[in-house]
Amino acid sequence: PNCASNLSPANGATDQAQLPTLTWDAVSDADGYDVYFGDLSALLGSGLSLVSSDQTATSYSPSSLSASTTYYWRVEPSNAYGTATGCATISFTTQAPAPTLNVGTMSSHGSLCVGSTSERSFTLSGINLTGDVSVSSLSGYTYSTTSGGSYSSSLTLSPSSGSVSETIYVLFTPTSAADYTGSITVSTSGVSDETVSAVGTGLAAPSSASLTSDVSSICSGQAVNLTASATGVSTSVSGSSSGTATQSGSDAGNATATYTFSGLPSGATVTDVSVNVTS
Repeated sequence: PNCASNLSPANGATDQAQLPTLTWDAVSDADGYDVYFGDLSALLGSGLSLVSSDQTATSYSPSSLSASTTYYWRVEPSNAYGTATGCATISFTTQAPAPTLNVGTMSSHGSLCVGSTSERSFTLSGINLTGDVSVSSLSGYTYSTTSGGSYSSSLTLSPSSGSVSETIYVLFTPTSAADYTGSITVSTSGVSDETVSAVGTGLAAPSSASLTSDVSSICSGQAVNLTASATGVSTSVSGSSSGTATQSGSDAGNATATYTFSGLPSGATVTDVSVNVTS
């Protein structure tokens, strides 16, 4: 019989699957086909291996092949009178390994006072990468590859031999009383974007707060006017008709204290009351 024709993958084909199926057209007068297959070292060494002998099918599926590797193959039809001679050895190259990118999760920053900071982290890894990995910006958050290091609004990582493995430290710094919950996007070429959930809320001291219910919303170091309804001790302050009257004492833990002024001239006006509290 003659040599087979219309072989696929065609000679010189690239980006082929690592589990390919080799096919060819049926040859008139052929009763079977011998398939030879191997890589370059086999071709230059003892020759391609006979991987299938006298098969009747016009296809052959080799086992899983290596990525980015050139393989060589040949088909020799045969019958009772002999085997075709001079059949060409052709080649194809498998595709590069698929890139992968994985990111971990990040715990919540919670509620944070304006001007304060909180650091959390997440892991990032990838293999077979063909480009840089980018960590996108998100309002209120900055990034570093070291804890307490130099932070920036975005981050670019360059893979080493196609691989990257880093812990990304995320600093939350709210600048206003607002919700900063959002998604940090991690991207690279050839891979779908990955996202990391960032949860944080900025707090600012209210203009006034109830002593009994709103104290938890006050940030450390911030001043706020407290309002409360409670009965304090009554302290009478008597003084001269003019000048300043001073009274010291304790309110016994009450939220408010009542001060009663007596002995003032008719028509007198109290222009200022200053209360110094030691808690």
